[in-house]
Amino acid sequence: MAAACPYENGAPAPAPDDVTMPERVALASLATLSTLVQRQSIWWWRAVAPAVTALGAIVNNYIDVSGVRIAPTYDAVVHALHYSGLGGRVWEFQAAWDELCGTPDGRAVIAVCQAAADGDALLGRLFVTRVAEEADLPDRLQAYYHRDAFLPALVAARRYYRGHAAPPAAAPPEWPPLDALLSHRYVPPFSGPPPQKWLLAVAPAVAVLERIVARLLDVAALPLAPTHDSVVETLQMSELDELVPRFEAAWETLRGTPNGRAVIAVCSAARRGDVMLGGHDMSEVAASVPDLRGALQKEYEGEEYLPVLLAAADFYLDATAAGAAAAAGGAGSCE
Repeated sequence: MAAACPYENGAPAPAPDDVTMPERVALASLATLSTLVQRQSIWWWRAVAPAVTALGAIVNNYIDVSGVRIAPTYDAVVHALHYSGLGGRVWEFQAAWDELCGTPDGRAVIAVCQAAADGDALLGRLFVTRVAEEADLPDRLQAYYHRDAFLPALVAARRYYRGHAAPPAAAPPEWPPLDALLSHRYVPPFSGPPPQKWLLAVAPAVAVLERIVARLLDVAALPLAPTHDSVVETLQMSELDELVPRFEAAWETLRGTPNGRAVIAVCSAARRGDVMLGGHDMSEVAASVPDLRGALQKEYEGEEYLPVLLAAADFYLDATAAGAAAAAGGAGSCE
């Protein structure tokens, strides 16, 4: 196996004479990362999240880090590649690792990842990615760790993350906002079951997501919000990482069409209205209306967001028809 990096394990090599003073400070700070304490606290996660997410983005080029459990270290990645039958790609990872070793910010990523591994962090955890994406993270780190010698290493690792692994700017919304839909969810006296009108609006989209998740989990067995992050985090925390790629593939199918993206938008509104997967018999609500589109048009006539509801309903109806056709075909097969 090729050598990892002299800056791993908190032992930076001596800085050459042509290294600038800021780089000398950053290099020196790597050796102090062993003092990064409060493991598993939110502040510890904020310290390590950018580096772990940045390394995860690199490794994700070779193996889906959301679907396996890999510590953020050189040896762990190489072992995972060999174990998964991807040993032929180790040389690609080695080249990327050498690039990390070749810059001060990259060396900071490696050193912070080592500290993260000491605290049992893993690559590809959605929670860690969300922490890395916090817009005010630099200010938080400066305020909380301003007395710590390793702060320059955290800043450098976060700088690398911003330059190489941060998500692109969000695209403009495709559909009208659904905020006003919630006015039909909470009506005086704010008690009892949700109004049927509101359930009808969100039921088709939630039913679609329930079908997807039901192939992976018992949606009635545990509370799950109808969102991507809730499902992925539940799978990862349940150590069902191998199911994450299957869910991600289904989610990408949803994201691939306007009607699928309408399903996602309506599910988000349903989450804000406290709907959970497996609750309120959403599949039954959606199936109970003979003319689903007509009912939605009648109930929500004149609402700006009606096209979103109709698009989600169309996806549900098409998926229901396809499922029924597949079931009929299977029932008639002699195989």
